[in-house]
Amino acid sequence: MLSMMIDHMGFVLFKGQIWLRCIGRLAFPIYTFLLVEGFIHTSSREKYMIRLFIFALISEVFFDLAFFGKMCEMKHQNVFFTLFIGFLMLYISEMTVSFSAKYIIFLVAMMTAVLIKTDYSCGGVAIIYFYYNYRDRKITCSILQAIIHCLAYGGVQCFAICAFPLIYLYNEERGRYGKKFLTKYFFYEFYPVHLLALYLIASIIVLN
Repeated sequence: MLSMMIDHMGFVLFKGQIWLRCIGRLAFPIYTFLLVEGFIHTSSREKYMIRLFIFALISEVFFDLAFFGKMCEMKHQNVFFTLFIGFLMLYISEMTVSFSAKYIIFLVAMMTAVLIKTDYSCGGVAIIYFYYNYRDRKITCSILQAIIHCLAYGGVQCFAICAFPLIYLYNEERGRYGKKFLTKYFFYEFYPVHLLALYLIASIIVLN
């Protein structure tokens, strides 16, 4: 969350401060990794999926305000839509044993991300796919993701690979402080709330 907020501060408040955007590249690999962990361990995938979709809809207004200065902008959708499509892809894929069917589902998911213009687009969906299907082969997973981050996106997105060591330190246990103080909804709510805060701050700066 901290990395994401710094990234968005760099985009909304401190344009030209590229180092803020570089720090922000850590966020998406971590979020997608945790999405796959959630998919594997959640007690209800249906509720998880509905939650993602609801917050995608809620966050869109604040995303458009923060990034485009208006309440509705159809040329780019927030990252919750990418996460929802990725989760839905895994959900449907597990219902079939056919490799060809799984591959078609993967392609349809990527095409959907492109068509509705989600954040990280088809590459974001592919990263979720790699985390899930290569979760037991860390080196292979890292190489495939590095190809997307560095070759498909390029630029500052190359700094996303710095998240890999943090991810692979994960011991499959919830941190003691996170478990005590933070609810699962806090991580969802933080996204639209921090976008609204950035929009309001940017508006005040413009007025002054």
